[in-house]
Amino acid sequence: MGQIGHPPSGNLYGLALRDVNNGWAVGVSSDNRGGILRLQNGQWSALSPVTPSHLHAVAVSGGNAWAVGANGVTLFYDGSEWLGLGRPPMQALNAVALTSPSSGWAVGTGGAASPTTRHLYGLALTSQDEGWAVGANGVILRLSGGAWSLASASPTTQGLNAIALATIDNGWAVGASGVIL
Repeated sequence: MGQIGHPPSGNLYGLALRDVNNGWAVGVSSDNRGGILRLQNGQWSALSPVTPSHLHAVAVSGGNAWAVGANGVTLFYDGSEWLGLGRPPMQALNAVALTSPSSGWAVGTGGAASPTTRHLYGLALTSQDEGWAVGANGVILRLSGGAWSLASASPTTQGLNAIALATIDNGWAVGASGVIL
């Protein structure tokens, strides 16, 4: 793995690659604003902050990208610049996943468009209509046919922070206290 020559101060929370030499990292810049780093042709560079809100996650598809974060901020990279999308909801968005450059889901706090009010932290999709989300107190949601529902009883009450899928019915979730499902 390479390392950036002069890393910016701040914290990074999300990372997405288009390929081994191109991608994005997002988080909080040293001035406490949303921070964005770009990996282009194998070289990292910091961009000027485009939002005062902390960024939690980023996803790429083709030449486009989406980033989400605190206060529901949603940013779209159209291949040339990052654009803010309207007035965001006041709830944090914690994860984003794409199935195409213009299609995907984001999850966060408050349970908007969700069968739970628990905070959601992890998201994985196999198509626009199929996927899983995980979150606080071991909550597990299933996206099937485009509709979200609570999965059968979770085997843990520990918070689940991330999920990755090999297929729609085969994957892993990880979380607090080292839990792996």
